[in-house]
Amino acid sequence: MNYEELINILLPLILTAMGAIFTMLGTEIAIKVKKFLDSKEKRSIAEATVKYVEQIGKALGSDEKFALAKKTIVEELNNAGIKVTELELTVLIEATVNGFKKEYAKEDIITEELQAIVEAPIMINEAILDEPVGTE
Repeated sequence: MNYEELINILLPLILTAMGAIFTMLGTEIAIKVKKFLDSKEKRSIAEATVKYVEQIGKALGSDEKFALAKKTIVEELNNAGIKVTELELTVLIEATVNGFKKEYAKEDIITEELQAIVEAPIMINEAILDEPVGTE
């Protein structure tokens, strides 16, 4: 068997093997990308839903808000063709609510700091006005 015959036999096998490997890699990459995008979509839907429930559910208790958020998120994810487990759903809602609480706490701290900054010049101006003017 000469060199050319060997290449003619091995080349189709090598190309087939490479095609199979690239197909497997492509499939794995597609699965990972879909999971990432689904995860991002889940977080987005959870965030929008929790905001929605907070706005319309002022009179609802926390259990009722949680149930409404859960129901709404499941409907939205089903419409988008995204599957979610019960545990995942609970974690999404709790994480979103916790994130909002942290943001509100930051806003309160910033508001207090801004209020202190705004009030500081007023206190200084009042102190200046209390001093006698033109006593020379």
